[in-house]
Order: sequence, then structure tokens, then C-alpha cells
Amino acid sequence: QEAMQLTWQADSLQIKKFLPDVLIACFHHDAQTGLWAGTSEGLYLLEKENASFRLIKQVPFSLTGEILTLCPSNKGELLIGATKGAFVLKNFRQPANYSLEAIRNPAGNAFKFVNSILQDREERIWIAGQNGLSVLDDQFQFKEQEIQLLRQNRLDKENINKLLLDKEDNLWIGTANNGLIRLFLSNKQFPLFRLNTKDVDHGTADNIVRSIYAESEQ
Repeated sequence: QEAMQLTWQADSLQIKKFLPDVLIACFHHDAQTGLWAGTSEGLYLLEKENASFRLIKQVPFSLTGEILTLCPSNKGELLIGATKGAFVLKNFRQPANYSLEAIRNPAGNAFKFVNSILQDREERIWIAGQNGLSVLDDQFQFKEQEIQLLRQNRLDKENINKLLLDKEDNLWIGTANNGLIRLFLSNKQFPLFRLNTKDVDHGTADNIVRSIYAESEQ
């Protein structure tokens, strides 16, 4: 499967240099820097100045693998989920000061196949993928109390495709085997409600949730 050739215009300027034939997993639009694209061959940026996609060499494919998800942090960083782990690109709005750091899991090892990352209103960073759900503070230190609650609900082992936070502070979790899960973040005990789980023990094709969308009024 090849990447679709872009034919639209950016800021009324025709794009001069397209992405190569790579798989595109995610986009993030930043008003200051431009359009970021996570691909099967690394991280690209569509720069406003020259209307061309540029490979970000400070995020080497050999370290990250395929880029699966992008999320800006509340501190002006770009959180990156990839096949080889979770990373933070600091100073991503200042090309001369790019700094890439790996984020480790509670055991001190690299995450694997990170499909979704987001930051909630309490500044907590949620990282989800094939090895379950984890939560950190904005200094990338693990939130021990929250981690224990996730373990009690077996979410630290859940294979997760997608996260979404709604305006009511519900964390929606799309899983690869157990349907859609809602976590109530406004309650400190994180009560959990499972939806569409016909067979929680074994999972069925009907229980695969690959993406979640919330209308702006919901």
C-alpha cells in the first residue's frame, strides 16, 4: 500500500515536494511549524516556508521504527508513539534545538508498538499500545497510584489501538480484543465500564476497535 499523493494546497501555496512512497500512520497540524506526518520510514514536516516535506533526521528510524501516533504536550513538546517505543521531541518548534528522548515503561524498558498517546487536563500522559496502558506525569515519572488502578482492571496488559478523551473527562479506550472501554477519570478510583464485549475472555472480530471519534458537542 502506497501513500496517497497530496494534491491540496497549504496556506494557498502549492506543495512542491511530496512525501515519498511510504505508509502514513498519523498527522499533527501545528499552527507555528506546519504539518507533521508519522510514517513507516520516520517523521516528516511540511514546512510553510518552502511548501515541501522534510525528513526530521533528529528522529532516526533506526531508533524509533515506524511512527504510529503524534501528540503535542502541554509543555510544547511532541510526544511520539512508534513501533520501537515512546519518545518525546523537545523544542519541536525550534529546529536548531531538537532533542529526542526515549520514555521508559515502569520496568525501565522501552515501550513497544505505541499506538496512541494523549495528555489529560490533569497533565497526566497516557501511553497505550500492544503492551497495555500506562500513565505518567508531565515529567515522565510514573503515577504509582494510577498504575495500581490500571493493574486492578487488567488494563496494563490490554492490547490497545486508540485513546480518546472527551469533555466530560471520560477516557475511551479502543482495544484489539475486548471492545470499547470507558474509564471515568473524574473519579479518583477510575471506575471502568466495558462496551460491546461479546466475549471478554477470548475476544471476537466484532470487538476490535481501531479508531474512536467524538463530536464536538458530545
